[in-house]
Amino acid sequence: MSPNQSSPPPADSKIIKLKSPSITGDIILISQSKKNANLIMQSIVRLSKARHSHVAISISEFSLIHAMPKRGVCIDSLGEYLNDNGNFVVYRSEAASQENKLGLLRENLQHHNLQNYSLFNILFSSWRHSFCSELAAKAYEKSGLQITKKYRKPKTVLPIDIYEYVKENPSWINVTDEYRKFFLNSKHLEILKKATDIERFTVDYTQSMGYGQQVLADRINYICRKNGEEKSPVIPPMNYWSNRLASRPGFWYPILFVLAYWARMIKEAIQLLWSFLTRPRR
Repeated sequence: MSPNQSSPPPADSKIIKLKSPSITGDIILISQSKKNANLIMQSIVRLSKARHSHVAISISEFSLIHAMPKRGVCIDSLGEYLNDNGNFVVYRSEAASQENKLGLLRENLQHHNLQNYSLFNILFSSWRHSFCSELAAKAYEKSGLQITKKYRKPKTVLPIDIYEYVKENPSWINVTDEYRKFFLNSKHLEILKKATDIERFTVDYTQSMGYGQQVLADRINYICRKNGEEKSPVIPPMNYWSNRLASRPGFWYPILFVLAYWARMIKEAIQLLWSFLTRPRR
């Protein structure tokens, strides 16, 4: 064998190639086995039987993003979440793929990462909070894509509104069977979970960079205004909702956000390191 030729892998080695059916923007609607206050409220408000109490959105091949009451907007493993909540349907927007808006849709979903959860947004809209169906509506609206039969402000969109639209619109296709076949009872759940851990860490770190860029941009813009220079304001390339915290008048709020963020980053870094050190060795 010549020096330039690579040696073949050992006979007992295994190269795992996973082809996920998921693409960015897939809408995942979760049903509950029993009626709860969420379903009753939706049924009363819309005068129609509600079937789904939660909305999540696929953000990549192996991860979803959603707004949860105790955790806020967060990124979770598709495999782990769907196995824990087996009663679901998944719909895909063909328009998002045909119009090459998947990258934009991903950016608009990531924009809300780490927001707090609040149903009070239905009454008082806030740039710091989102609930599950509102998160989907915000991202789709900002991407120039439709997600309900008639225009509704994102803060008024409920899971029933999304379902009633996607199940009847020919530009949305049902990909539930593909998801069930790939994710449910998969023997690669741990690998899928590790992929999400890495993605979550990357998005969180990028969000921190965006905040730092905003602090620097605000400083540069302030100096330019002070010196009477007329030029377009500097806008940071990494745009997250938390960038606005850098410009808020309060002193403690940005500090507390940064401290909470870095506490989470350190925790996730330790978890990733521990999972690497304790992985099975062959």
